[in-house]
Amino acid sequence: MREDEWDGVRSFDSIEFQGETRRKFTFEKKLCAYDKNAGSQLISTINEMENHLIQNEGIPVVVDLSDVKKITACGATVLFSSISLCQLETSNSFIIKVIPPTDSYAQSLFRRSGLWDAIRPGTLRKLDKLWDVKSNFQSGNDPDRHLDPTLEILQENLNCKFPDKLKEAINEAYNNIVRHAYPKEGSDTRWWQYSYINRETNKLVFCIADRGIGIPLSFKNIEQGSATKLISHAMIKGNTSTLKPYRGKGSWTMQKPVVKDIKHKLIIVSENGVYKYVDPDKELELYSLGSSFKGTLLAWEFDIGNHS
Repeated sequence: MREDEWDGVRSFDSIEFQGETRRKFTFEKKLCAYDKNAGSQLISTINEMENHLIQNEGIPVVVDLSDVKKITACGATVLFSSISLCQLETSNSFIIKVIPPTDSYAQSLFRRSGLWDAIRPGTLRKLDKLWDVKSNFQSGNDPDRHLDPTLEILQENLNCKFPDKLKEAINEAYNNIVRHAYPKEGSDTRWWQYSYINRETNKLVFCIADRGIGIPLSFKNIEQGSATKLISHAMIKGNTSTLKPYRGKGSWTMQKPVVKDIKHKLIIVSENGVYKYVDPDKELELYSLGSSFKGTLLAWEFDIGNHS
């Protein structure tokens, strides 16, 4: 078996850490949510951690990132959502402690990207502060309250007008989460997001994750098939989980910013399905992971030319 292959087996040890017994969850070298091997590893580990802390009310945890050498935007967003979810569900700021990467580049990125501030001990007050300091990492539950601050933060980092079609897609993603991701009445309709601008490549990346029922489950009563098939079905203009024609624009709106432009990309991860729209002249990349993400992750890579 190659070093980067995943055999589906995980072991989590109890250790003494800073004077108390904690269960250690070790993450692999590449923090990525959509790569076949790295994505399966990451999602399997956060699933085990969430089951341990939320379902089983287990002992506190140490998240060990010391082996991590590469942090992708999608991987960072999923990790942020998982750690924050555990902190909120247990109402314990210190339920998780983190060992940062030892690799110098990964450690620098871990801190300057804002990931450390996003996953450090804390609950709702910490999440509110991320908005106050205009962090690249944020979490919200109200589109009316959080859309404008999100766009303002992104606009501040651009020297050009913020793309209207991406604004529309982000707004639709927020509304879809609030309306469809959490069907249980009274649920916190929360999402987690990360955005950044790569000055070297002139790319704007925006990732958003919810921890709801996922796209495939919301379409199970309408269409049959694998997670990838159901995600693909959801992305066809006019298809809707409500069976109401006037409500069939949501998923298409989220893909609309990247259609007909080879410089723009969209990645979706929901359950074990991965949907990658990277080139309008090529077939979609559709494949399954070895683990199922509880929720939906959307990521846009948007070319901003030489205007940033």
